[in-house]
Amino acid sequence: MTGTPEAGDTRIGSRWRVALQRYGSSLAVLLVGLAVTWIAGYLQYRARTSEAREQFSAWSEDRQRRLTRAIDSHIEVLYGLRALFDSSEYVSPEEFDRYAQDAVQRHRHLRSVGFLRHITDAERAEFEAYYSQLFGIHFSIVDPGPNGTFVPAPKRAYYVPLVYTQRRDTLPQGIDALANPLMPPVIEALRREPSARAVIAEGSPTDGMQRRFVHIYLPVYQHHVSKEPAAQQEPYGYVRLRMVLDDIIADTADEALAAGIEQTLIVPPSNTPLATEGTVRQTSALDSQLMWRGSIVLADRNLILQLRDAGLQRPCSSGFHLAAVDCRVDAHSAGYRDGVFSGS
Repeated sequence: MTGTPEAGDTRIGSRWRVALQRYGSSLAVLLVGLAVTWIAGYLQYRARTSEAREQFSAWSEDRQRRLTRAIDSHIEVLYGLRALFDSSEYVSPEEFDRYAQDAVQRHRHLRSVGFLRHITDAERAEFEAYYSQLFGIHFSIVDPGPNGTFVPAPKRAYYVPLVYTQRRDTLPQGIDALANPLMPPVIEALRREPSARAVIAEGSPTDGMQRRFVHIYLPVYQHHVSKEPAAQQEPYGYVRLRMVLDDIIADTADEALAAGIEQTLIVPPSNTPLATEGTVRQTSALDSQLMWRGSIVLADRNLILQLRDAGLQRPCSSGFHLAAVDCRVDAHSAGYRDGVFSGS
């Protein structure tokens, strides 16, 4: 005799009740165990993520401080050179050369230092005659000409020619800084405020490497002639240093690369606000890599140092990648052991 559908449903329901009575407590224990395991794993992941962020931030901030010290030590040369002019009524070419050569020997990334005069067009003829006699050669204010030549500078309201320079400088004496289109606003700013100003220009790549040339200027005043505050005086001249930004950052870039970290120094527009605090974030919501960005002050400019845990060496190479915080690494040059940073 065939059963009715209602009888079948009753039998199925009875089986479910029996199964729940027999296995329900075990299933509940299993679900609770899975939930506890998931929560414990999540909390452990969060703790390791936080630790990785803190370590990466500390490592990045240390590189930021080191680069800042390296740049500041070069700029201190410029302030020392200005002090040389401030403390004397006259600085001879020999005095300048001794200071310049000593500075270059102590700072391997310093390309050159120089002294430029600030003169009006009415003073030009007397100025050129004076320095022609001082140097024992014909001296004139010049601009770059065709095919690597130099031609007499055209008439301007005022000029900023290079007067003193060290022997290794590739720029000739007498070249007018105002021939560079980047320089007129810089000189105007220096005339208004006696603080350092930087000019950063892209150079031609050498051996496939980027070269960003930095010129930093400071105004010099004749304190023995005028007792007015510097801000109220017309500059007597300017001291200048030249360096290549990428040479200074090369050491830390190589060290970062060995740890699987990509280092980039960004030169933003000149009106970017000055700031030095760095922040760590993930490169994207779906990515577990970390990125740190912080500022480095260069005179009146604000550079952006970016460090990204890119795993450039091999997976888990840096110990900061959020998906691999337990990885064992062997990167003594970067100061890591067992995924924990211990370097300087």
